[in-house]
Amino acid sequence: MKKKKLLICLLLVFLLTGCSVNYDIEIKDDTIKVNGKLVELDKNKWDDIIVDNSIGEEGNDVPIEDNEVDYSKLTFEDLVNSKTIEADEATRREGLEKIKTDKELGIKFEEEYNWKDTSAISNIAGVSTCYDHFTVLRNKDEESGNEHLTISSSAENHCFEVYPNLESVTINLKTNHKVISHNADQVIDDKYIWRINKNNASQKTLQIILSEETEFRMDWGLIFIIAGVILSVVLFYLYIKNKSKNANKI
Repeated sequence: MKKKKLLICLLLVFLLTGCSVNYDIEIKDDTIKVNGKLVELDKNKWDDIIVDNSIGEEGNDVPIEDNEVDYSKLTFEDLVNSKTIEADEATRREGLEKIKTDKELGIKFEEEYNWKDTSAISNIAGVSTCYDHFTVLRNKDEESGNEHLTISSSAENHCFEVYPNLESVTINLKTNHKVISHNADQVIDDKYIWRINKNNASQKTLQIILSEETEFRMDWGLIFIIAGVILSVVLFYLYIKNKSKNANKI
C-alpha cells in the first residue's frame, strides 16, 4: 500500500518536473488556458531510476507475477509512459500527451477552463500535487460589487523533494484582468512570473487576486506588425507608381 501511494504521488508530481519547466497560464476574459510542459533534454537521464522502493521496504521479496508491473524501480521514461501510453482511461482524459524526439522526452498538458469553474481549475494537472494546498476561489467584493478570483497555494513546493534532477519551475500567468494583489517575483507588462528553485521551494507561496474587470492593454508587438505591413504596402505602391511614371516618359 505504501508503494502504491508513493507511486501515485510521483506520477502526478512529474507533470511539473524535469530539468526545468515553464508552466503557462493565460486568463483572458472568461477563459483560462493552461499549457504545461515537462521535458528532460538530457538523453542520458531518460533511463535513470527515478523511483526506487526496492531498498528498506518490507515485503520486497514477494515475487512479481507475469501480468504485473514491477513498480519497485521506475525510470523517467517509465513514468512518462505510465501517465500517457499505459495510463487508464480516467488519466488519459486529463489531456496528457507524450513528447519524444531525438533530443527530448516528456509530457505536455493543454487544457481550457471557464472563469467560473473554480473546482476544475483547483485540480489543474500537476500544480495541485506539488502543494499541500492549492485553491481557486471566487468571491464578491462588498465595496465595488465586482467578483474576484483568488489563486493561492501553501508555502512548500514538494516537487524538488521527489525529483532531484529538477532545477527550476517557472510559472507564467498572463491576464487582461485587473490585478488586485500578487506576490509574483517579476511583472512584465501583463505577465506575472514566479520562479521556484531548490533554495526557495520550502517557503514559496503562489498568490494572486484578480478582478472580473478587464483592462485594455496596448499590444505593441501587433501594432508594429500592422505598421510594418502598412509601410510595405505604401512603399510598394510608390514603387509601382514611380515605375509607371518613368515608363510614360519613355
